[in-house]
Amino acid sequence: MKKGTCKLCLKERNLCDSHYMPGALYKYSRATELKNPHPIVLTGTKPKRGTGQIRDYLLCRKCENRFRVRGETWVLSNIPHDYGKPFALRSAALATTPAMIRGDVGLIAGRTTPAFDIDKLIYFAASIFWRGAAHEWPQAMGLEISPISLGAHLEPLRAYLNDEASFPADLYITVMLHPYETVQPGFILPHASSVPGWNRYWFYVTGLGFVLDFGDSVPPEIISRATSKSPEQFVTVSNQFGDTLRERIRQLMGDSSELTELFKEIAVVRARETKGSKV
Repeated sequence: MKKGTCKLCLKERNLCDSHYMPGALYKYSRATELKNPHPIVLTGTKPKRGTGQIRDYLLCRKCENRFRVRGETWVLSNIPHDYGKPFALRSAALATTPAMIRGDVGLIAGRTTPAFDIDKLIYFAASIFWRGAAHEWPQAMGLEISPISLGAHLEPLRAYLNDEASFPADLYITVMLHPYETVQPGFILPHASSVPGWNRYWFYVTGLGFVLDFGDSVPPEIISRATSKSPEQFVTVSNQFGDTLRERIRQLMGDSSELTELFKEIAVVRARETKGSKV
């Protein structure tokens, strides 16, 4: 720990060695069956495998605990912790009649679906986006960390996270649920997505996608179904999200001999597990 100003409560405190993404995600992203069990970091221009974690002195102990209690613990307890493990939130969504269906998009009324704690999902998402905007994070394993620019929205978001104000009315967070049975484990750091006329950032945590939209030209359709804005506090289930996630992972992975060998090793492990399950 070291002395400094906590960027959440703005008080002079002993600061913790804080993580950008929760530290437990690195543990859940390990593949113990592989020769090199360490996760692949998907950021920058080239993927890397290793133990490097994105962390720095940011929060006091009280604010670290606030983030855990208000969102992290619940989210991390409700995502699969390994490839192929059951995803209870997806099962709950499938067992619920969608409040609305638009093409291949199902909108689940998160506020009235018992499996979902919407307040914790929104707080968790807001805390990650804020961390990306409130601090310049150091490189991890030599990889640059993409910054988030919230402009005038940064302070209202900080005030919300510190329980000084309500969630900002002009920020729109949408919670996305992975639509397919097999969930991609791991996480993708927050980054910008190109949209015409407004600002969008998103990130992924095993089975869950979180999208932040803001700006004067956010379409009414996005606002009406945003988890943080809609009266039903919709959770979106969409095949397009699953397909976009796969494509994004493919783009971030790129092409390298190391990854080719990794995929071969994964295929062998999965084949062995499948054979064992039939015995």
